Amino acid sequence: MPETSPYTSVVLEGLSFVDGLENTSGIQEDAFLIPYDYIKTLQVPTPGTTPESLIEITTAHVLNTGKSVIPLYTMFEKSELESALSGEPYSHVWMTQVKFFMPQPGEQNSVNLSILKNRRFIILIKRTGATNYIQIGTQGLYAKLKAGGKLSFGMGPTGAPGIEFQIEAPGVHPFLVYTATLPVTGT
Repeated sequence: MPETSPYTSVVLEGLSFVDGLENTSGIQEDAFLIPYDYIKTLQVPTPGTTPESLIEITTAHVLNTGKSVIPLYTMFEKSELESALSGEPYSHVWMTQVKFFMPQPGEQNSVNLSILKNRRFIILIKRTGATNYIQIGTQGLYAKLKAGGKLSFGMGPTGAPGIEFQIEAPGVHPFLVYTATLPVTGT
């Protein structure tokens, strides 16, 4: 049963503990890149009567003809998402950073990183155990590749071959929640 605050009639469902509910840390391997120039209509939250409505996108993004989302083949064990406040007092923004590791520097991963390097984009990422996506980047505050990525073919028999890179995006909120269907090829 959700607790009710003694000071208001607000139901604090987010503070209730539910037995068996997964609260696993990390982000899943489900990450999708959508370059800005692939997007015909980028949806935004429609503020309603709940706090969640300020960050929730419920209508699917529309892509340009012949364009589709680009899957990023990342590792759960070596990827993370953090968001910290940045800027002067009373003008703070959230600076969200996503660290990804794509194992095996194969052709597809190399091409994906090349697509990222000089573009603005959004990223849709599933949090572990979630059914919706976290969206990084939004209208006017797109994500971009942060300098310092690297490709490694590994060293010796135990080195980890792969591509490491970071994405960053400023925002009014630490992240958005995308509950619509994953955009498919534009028509």
